[in-house]
Amino acid sequence: MTTIGFIGSGKIGGTLARLAVDAGHDVVLSNSRGPETLQDLAAQLGPRARAATVDEAAQAGDIVVATIPLKAFPEIPAGPLRGKIVIDTTNYNPDRDGRFAGIEDGTTTAGDLLQEHLPEAYVVKAFNNIFFKHLATLGRPSGAPDRSALPVAGNDPTAKTTVTALLNTLGYDTHDAGPLPESRRFAPGTPAHHAYLNPAGMFTAPGRPASAAILKTLLAAAAPAAHDGPAVYGATDEERRLVETLYRAVGGEPDLLDDVLAPGWEDIPSAPGQRPGPAGLKPIIEQFHTSFADAKVVLHDIIGSSGRVAVRAELTGIHRGEFLGVPATGKPSSITIHEFHQINHGRIVRTWHLEDLHGWLQHAVNQQPMSRRFIG
Repeated sequence: MTTIGFIGSGKIGGTLARLAVDAGHDVVLSNSRGPETLQDLAAQLGPRARAATVDEAAQAGDIVVATIPLKAFPEIPAGPLRGKIVIDTTNYNPDRDGRFAGIEDGTTTAGDLLQEHLPEAYVVKAFNNIFFKHLATLGRPSGAPDRSALPVAGNDPTAKTTVTALLNTLGYDTHDAGPLPESRRFAPGTPAHHAYLNPAGMFTAPGRPASAAILKTLLAAAAPAAHDGPAVYGATDEERRLVETLYRAVGGEPDLLDDVLAPGWEDIPSAPGQRPGPAGLKPIIEQFHTSFADAKVVLHDIIGSSGRVAVRAELTGIHRGEFLGVPATGKPSSITIHEFHQINHGRIVRTWHLEDLHGWLQHAVNQQPMSRRFIG
């Protein structure tokens, strides 16, 4: 059997370690806090598991799993991983990891960044599109009719073959998505990233099996290469035009609202006293531009299906006027937004929206002088 080293032993790492031990593999666990913090987990996993330092886990593993926040990848030791297969489970989360321009403009991926950091290792992307609880329960024996497949991407065919064999012992088929840049097809925001989620319950529901054929279809729906502007998945050209025009309006061209919003457009939740339709949104846009100079909307993902379009974006600008009770900081600001639009007869008729105002407040308050900070 194989010895698997773990750099990071959180939810995905701990789940994978349990699956590996149950399949007869040995595991060596590590994290940034030291082996003493992993003694309980190692004891729960039994005699095939032990805790170690990051360097020791890297050296001991025939295969090494890197399951850490993306921002921490420079801390992974390159020397002990020379010539080894490294399974990368990381996902890009700008709120946690900070901004990576190459990932956001589509010119690189999290896996490519790790491969650049480990030029003499063989990085294979896997396990980043499945919730840890679903990973623990969806494994099935080979040949089972409800066996799920997981996507893998990597530049070395032999490394992917080795990872495929490992996944088979853990209860999963695989689908080869291609070289590392193609891991963008199952990154956050793509259809394949939610392949195993049941829409009726999402993360609270049991995992939904996804065969290799289903996974292939989901992967094909994603943008395969670098792009200008947002990544678009499943949305028609007309749906893309409508939402891009809407956000141009929010970015400073409010008269465009009349071209894309239905007269009775609903904003959910609406602001106190907000009227329906374009007339109700225009004062809100004007107020936002009073608080933020050079305000604009940066679109990251547009995902469409059957008259519904989901958008991941952020509002950016220089905080020049009071906003949510916070005095101007004069500093660049951004507010992450997720919105869902219903489209009917060529107009947006309803929008559900969620902005990370709490995250913005925390950041803005921290930029205030100590004498002006408050606790909300």
